[in-house]
Amino acid sequence: MSERLQETLSALRRVECLATQAVYEEHERGGEARAVVLEIGRLVGVPLGGATWGVADMQRVIKAVRELRDEAIRLHLDLEVATGGVVK
Repeated sequence: MSERLQETLSALRRVECLATQAVYEEHERGGEARAVVLEIGRLVGVPLGGATWGVADMQRVIKAVRELRDEAIRLHLDLEVATGGVVK
């Protein structure tokens, strides 16, 4: 095997190791994000269960959070109207 081929193979192995490490790191971050979405879903009444769930499930959590935000805004505005604009 030529020296140039050995150098190329060695470089490819290093790139492969770096790529594998990057995948593991991304997977770990994804797992952390999934845990956060799972907890938020639990708090807003959107159960996420099972070993896998996807974008549609995460969108259900986002929709529930937006609905809660909108309800909080409506309640705040109703309170402002009821108190003549004095809300603490």
